Amino acid sequence: MKKKLDYDKIKFKKKYQIMIQIFFKTKLLLNSLFFASLTLIFLTLLGGCETREDPCLLTANPSPSLSTTTSPTPIAKSPVMIILDASGSMVKEKEKIDGKLKLDIAKESITTIINSSDASNLELSLTALGHKSKDCKDNIEIFEEKNKKILDVLPAIKGGTETPLTEAIRQASSKFKDKKQKNIIVLLTDGVESCKKDKNHNPDQKAPLEEVDSLKKEGFNFILNIITLGKIKTNNEILEELAKAGGGKLYKPENTEELNKALSESVLRFGAIQVKRPKTATVASIKGWKLYENDNPVPIKHETKSIKTDFNLWEKNSVLAQNYRFCMYFEDAKKKPFIKDIQIESSQIMIVDYEKNRVEIKLNDAF
Repeated sequence: MKKKLDYDKIKFKKKYQIMIQIFFKTKLLLNSLFFASLTLIFLTLLGGCETREDPCLLTANPSPSLSTTTSPTPIAKSPVMIILDASGSMVKEKEKIDGKLKLDIAKESITTIINSSDASNLELSLTALGHKSKDCKDNIEIFEEKNKKILDVLPAIKGGTETPLTEAIRQASSKFKDKKQKNIIVLLTDGVESCKKDKNHNPDQKAPLEEVDSLKKEGFNFILNIITLGKIKTNNEILEELAKAGGGKLYKPENTEELNKALSESVLRFGAIQVKRPKTATVASIKGWKLYENDNPVPIKHETKSIKTDFNLWEKNSVLAQNYRFCMYFEDAKKKPFIKDIQIESSQIMIVDYEKNRVEIKLNDAF
């Protein structure tokens, strides 16, 4: 009887062990199936993402029919002359900006630009006016130092008296190596001409304008941007007219942040690109456009049509003046995107005109 009980006990134990094994094997199988399902879902989603390829990157190089046969000419280092007004009004305690003398914040802003990585494609020079003497004679200093070496001479520029704008523009422009190349002059000032006199022996505030006109007639190719510091006591229209004659722009920053932005835009050679809104029904076929820098697959500009509006597609976008690859893609995924290497010029707008399945790209001087 005891043997039978022992046998039944052993038999039960074996059955129990088999049931335990079946349980764990079933659990392992279920776990495997669960993770396999998750993996399948993940791969399906991943595969779905991979199918949404960037239409602008499907073509490694622009199609010869859509692009120029040769790459754009590399842009040479652009000569930029900064003319810094260091006259007496720039160091007046009562006319501080953000608690600092106007001359000091101007020098700080110049330092920021020089240290910017974007300034690597520039040949920066510096002219100071009004700080060398107490009168108009011999009151302009053109420094031989270029780019980062300018930082060594900035501290030595102190506030003086007069404002010989006309002579400063004349002398600064004479330092450009190639007058036919597009040169840039950036004038930081808080006033107008005080040295050149008219027939009544009063300061001739029109003299700088006449000087700019004369230089243009002599064949000098330059852009004159003017940045005012503080409130100009005299008529702003004089400086507006001067900037316009120089083919540039008048900036009127009211604080340090606005000054840095104005100097950056003036010095770092900004241009712009704008896709023109088509007049025909082809407007509906454009889905978006991108702008690529060098061979970087990530666009620096990407404008795409939303469900609500397409207004953003046609806005002007400011970019650094250099070489880019432009891509326009369409609602019809089968339609080949328009891809072209372009060259944005300083103070010019590149207009992309798409009409009746035909694309034209042209430069416009009206910046």
